[in-house]
This record gives sequence, structure tokens and C-alpha cells, in this order.
Amino acid sequence: MKLLYNNPEVKSITTKFLIMSLVVMIFLFIFMKIEINNFKNLYIEQNTALAGKILSKHPSLKDDLIPIFTKGASKEEISIGKLTLSKYNLNNYKDYIYEKPMDTYYKSLFLKSSLLSILILFVFYLIIICDYKNVFFKIRNISNAAEQIVNGNFAIKLDENDEGDFSILNHHFHEMAKRLKNSIERLKKDKLFLKNIISDISHQLKTPLSSLILFNDMLLTKDNLDLNVKKDFLQKSSEQLSRMEWLIINLLKLARVEGGAITFNKIESPIYKTLEQSIAPLLIKADEKKQDIIINSDKDILLKHDTNWSAEALSNIIKNSIEHTPCNGMISITTDESPLYVQIFIKDTGIGISPDDLPKIFDRFYKSKTQSNPNSIGIGLSLSKAIIEGQGGNITVESSLNHGTEFCITFLKHII
Repeated sequence: MKLLYNNPEVKSITTKFLIMSLVVMIFLFIFMKIEINNFKNLYIEQNTALAGKILSKHPSLKDDLIPIFTKGASKEEISIGKLTLSKYNLNNYKDYIYEKPMDTYYKSLFLKSSLLSILILFVFYLIIICDYKNVFFKIRNISNAAEQIVNGNFAIKLDENDEGDFSILNHHFHEMAKRLKNSIERLKKDKLFLKNIISDISHQLKTPLSSLILFNDMLLTKDNLDLNVKKDFLQKSSEQLSRMEWLIINLLKLARVEGGAITFNKIESPIYKTLEQSIAPLLIKADEKKQDIIINSDKDILLKHDTNWSAEALSNIIKNSIEHTPCNGMISITTDESPLYVQIFIKDTGIGISPDDLPKIFDRFYKSKTQSNPNSIGIGLSLSKAIIEGQGGNITVESSLNHGTEFCITFLKHII
């Protein structure tokens, strides 16, 4: 009940009802006072006529009659009067004496009461109609807002600053519109993402598939091919198949991460162990180029993160540094901790990145002008960025030609 009276509509009609009740009471008081005066006048006129009639014929009765009008009749006088009237068969004298004047009076009273009642009911009707008009106006506004949303217009504005259920409804309607808008935008984004990913996969698979078809046709149609040539074709086919396998696996990973299909298992664990896990599969490749990978990190730094996915993201960045760092180079990995964040720095002594390429290195399938690996696809850094940002992190890069590259990964300890 208390919640009901929080509504301004209920407050309004209650206030109007109380005011109207007070006005009606005042009107009824005035009306009853007037009617009592009318009845009193009727009674006086009736008694005046009676006294005048008697005294005009019997003046000697004035001393007995006038005190009855001025002081009132005693019980004895009333009894004598009834007895006297009964002798003339006027036991129901009231029906005869007051029938005509009272009938006229009651008709007048009934008419006035009916008119007053109709007037009061009409005023009440107008008040209720006005309040209902206000309620239906608010309902129409919500209905129009819903129609605008159906037509794709989410720039709706409903009043939610007042008290009551309508303001609460308007607030929830706005929230629903925002969520619906975000859902539609996300669906559009997912549709565009799916379109782009299919296009990228088709484009990236086109070249190795063409090579495989060519090698296969030559092996099938050329019966006199030298054994070494056949082995060379088979070796190249194997390389293309491996490239396609790696491409498909990583594209699926990227699609799952960017599409929000991955739920990261974030647990608080030492970042040092994740760094060790990330460089483990790259040590052989680094040894081949006689490169040093140095980890300079406090083993006690704890970070809430998904160790496996984070290790893969870091591994792709370190792999990129190995590929772009000459033999006998160095890749250093350092960490920094504050009460707010944990940072990971991956720095190499490689060839660096040109200013033109720097803003694009995280784009899917982008290859820089200084790319030294012809088999590189350009998906590793894009996947790393998606994994890091999917866990609430951030990645930036600084580089200049011939002066190496430094990646900075930042994870907030408490996301606000």
C-alpha cells in the first residue's frame, strides 16, 4: 500500500478526493441549513395561518393560544388537542394538515438534492477523467517509444526523474533499450567479423591450396619425373599442409577469442611461471640463432590471469622478436609491479619497425616491410592482442628502425 502512494497519480487523485470531499461537506452544510430554514418558514407559516384563523373568530382565546406559540405546548395541552381532533375523526391529522405543503416541500427538496448529486458526480467524473488522461498520456509515450525502437531509433527520452511506478518503468525501459541497442550492434559486429574472418581464411588458404593442386597435378601427370623432384614436390606439399594447419588452428583461436567464445580461467599465480612457460617452445629456435632470452622478474609477483592463454600470447610476441632479431641478438623480459598494475616488458635488439608499419602491426594478416620470414602469415600479434585485451589487459609497442622493439603489456590488479 505504501508503494502505491509513492505514485504521483495516486497522490493527485487522493488529494483531489479529499479537497472535493471537504467542498461537498461545506455545500451540504449550506444546503441543509437553507432547507431547514425553508422548513422552519413553512412550519411558521402554517402555524401563523392557524392562529390567525382562530383568533380572528375567537379573540378571547388569545391568552390561551399565544403562549402555545411562544413558549411551546405542554404534554397536557397536546393530549387535549389530540382528544379534541379525534372527535372530528382527525386522528391522522398530520396527513391532512401537512400533506399539501410538505408534498411541495419534499418535491423541491428531492429536485435540489438530485441536481446537487448530479453536479457532484459530474465534477468527480471530470477529475477522474483528467487523471486517467494523464495516465494514458504516459502509456502512449511508452508505446510510441517502443514503436521507435522497433523502427531502429534508440534515441528515446522518457521522464524518469519523478517518483512512482511510471518513472521506474521508464528507467527500466531506457535500460532495456540500451541493452537491445548493444545487442543489435554486437550482432552487426559479429556478422561483420564472421564475414571478414571467412574472407581472410579464404584469402590465406588460396595460395597454399593452389600450390598443393599444382604439385599434385604434376605428380599425377608427369610419369617421368625424377625421384628427387618428386621428393622435392612432396616436401613442399608437406610444408604447405603444415602452414595451412597452423593457419587454421590459429585462425580458429583468434575467432574464438575475438568472438567472445572463450571464458578465461583467471587464477592468481606467479607471472614468472607464465613467462617460463611462454619461452619453453622457443628455446630451440633461439639457440639456432644464438640468441639470449633473459627473464628478469621477481618470482613473487602474483597476477590474476589465465596462465595457458597468457603464455600463448607472450610466446607469439617473443617469437616475433626472435624472427626480427639477428643472430647473436638478445631478447630481455622484465616485469614491474605497483599497487595498481603489473607490467611486462619484452625488448629485443632487432631491426625495429618503421613508423609507417607501427600502427598496423596488430592488424590481422599484416606483414611489415621489414618482414624477414617469407612464411610468416601475420596473425600472431593480432592473436596476442586479442588474448591480452580479453583478460582486461593492454598492449603497446615502441620501436625505431635498427634500434630494436619494446612491447609493454599492462594488467590492472583491480578492474574498476
